Amino acid sequence: MIRSTATGGITAVLLVTSFAISAKAAIGDSLVVAQSGKPEAAFSRFRVRAATGDSNAQIYLGELYRHGLDITWDAHKAFGWHLKAAQQGNITGLSNVGSAYFYGLGVPLDYSEASVWYLKAARKGDPTAISNLGTMYMNGYGVSRDPVRAYMWFTIGAHLGDSDARAQSSDVRNRLTTLEIQKALDLVNDQLAKFNPLTTPAQGGTER
Repeated sequence: MIRSTATGGITAVLLVTSFAISAKAAIGDSLVVAQSGKPEAAFSRFRVRAATGDSNAQIYLGELYRHGLDITWDAHKAFGWHLKAAQQGNITGLSNVGSAYFYGLGVPLDYSEASVWYLKAARKGDPTAISNLGTMYMNGYGVSRDPVRAYMWFTIGAHLGDSDARAQSSDVRNRLTTLEIQKALDLVNDQLAKFNPLTTPAQGGTER
């Protein structure tokens, strides 16, 4: 199953509460307004910060539009704000853009493009993107079906402490031969060498 890194909630106040941990330092007094039960004022302040390039604020606005919380639901605008954050290298933005392409939210459904953005997020260490790549390779969504590469991604996720990836890794391992398992483990080391949590802003592409 494809997972999402997007935060959820029933109201804007709940959404801001879950968002506050990562965004408080960057957004400051806007959070105070949002948590006081004044979503219109919060939306205005976040929009100003997002427009000046604050990737955390861009993610917040994308989530409001994606869930239709206190504003009109708009998947296209949600994608636009997530893309802006992703282009600055924001991990959540990268993964959310991948999910948008996977589910066709605000953009045409495109599994291949989803895999591109998930890969960018995965190489920054995002566990959701890593697990999703494993699922895509296991099922052939946008990539050639490859249980060995699927096992590679699930193993990486398990190594990073993702319990879901650990369970998936164990399941896939039982379907592989000893030689396939060894090949996957060799690929793990090759792939981890490409990881860089501090990489520069990402752009679209066809990297694999």
